[in-house]
Amino acid sequence: MPTENNIRFDERQFKSSGEVACYLYAAGILSSTAYDMGYIDDFTLSGPKVASEERISKRRSDYGQKIKVVMGSKTQEGKLVLTDFNADNLNMAFLGESALINNASGTVADEEVIVKKGQLSRLAHRLVSDVVVESLATGGITYDAGTDYEVDVNFGFIRIPENSTIPDGSVFVSYSHAAEKGFSVKADVKKIIEAKLVFSGRDLARDNRLVEITIHKANLVLSGDLPIIADKMATLELKVDVLAVNNESVTYVEIEG
Repeated sequence: MPTENNIRFDERQFKSSGEVACYLYAAGILSSTAYDMGYIDDFTLSGPKVASEERISKRRSDYGQKIKVVMGSKTQEGKLVLTDFNADNLNMAFLGESALINNASGTVADEEVIVKKGQLSRLAHRLVSDVVVESLATGGITYDAGTDYEVDVNFGFIRIPENSTIPDGSVFVSYSHAAEKGFSVKADVKKIIEAKLVFSGRDLARDNRLVEITIHKANLVLSGDLPIIADKMATLELKVDVLAVNNESVTYVEIEG
């Protein structure tokens, strides 16, 4: 009799690298173009969960035994952990809409600002320079920078120290400001974000063969914490609720090459 098992088994391990493209739905219509979601720390898809209802017998002969199972709804979830804090990903996380910031440089004369000792007041612009603070719009007392007031030139804050000669109330500020370019995201503009997600990558464990995984439709929402100040690099963790569209939910494609 044979004493050894000579049948070879080829284990199909999986370790991938790749990118995720996101196609957004707008009013139920899928966009024909996608955006690259950038660097991703984790993309996990759970197995489907099927709700069921069991019928338990009350007859004397088989009391307490399961006699029927009725299958109910099926759900499937996943998660995306993003490290790229671009406008599109932040829109996704905050159910928001982004807008470009493209403000020209300029000068401001005699902007009225309400101040109070020990507290911060905000100018109308960021990236300020040549700041002059006076008691009146027509001139009046010109206060001393560093002694009577302090300026955060990046964000346009003015702080009045406790020992300042500036009384609580209005002052008039003249300054220059540099051009601003960037973006802003207004949160909670949308009730829900739906998208098609396409992972395109390679299976590093099996000859770098091509792998494509498509989630045809999903609801996306921020699920993890967003650490504003932390020791580690921040991430955006999105919960992925898989939806069915045209009888499709998830498709896995593997190409040898």
